[in-house]
Amino acid sequence: MESGAADASLIIVALPEIEPAALTVSRIHDLNPKIPILARAHGVAEAERLGAVGVTEVIQPEVEASATLIRHALTWFGVPKERILDQ
Repeated sequence: MESGAADASLIIVALPEIEPAALTVSRIHDLNPKIPILARAHGVAEAERLGAVGVTEVIQPEVEASATLIRHALTWFGVPKERILDQ
């Protein structure tokens, strides 16, 4: 991790447990405090924990899946794809 994190443009953290993920983010910030970090979180508490240690953007798979389901439902009901936001 030390050799790549110092020079990386972006870091993605997708560890299955929150404490190792938070520790990894903290260690990366020690090596390169300005690097953007994207991380996966399962639930609000994990998202808050990762935000507290400096994650730039937290992605929650459950939220992303829900947004995908909603987009599909809107398409099913005839809403034109151009009107459906991809967010």
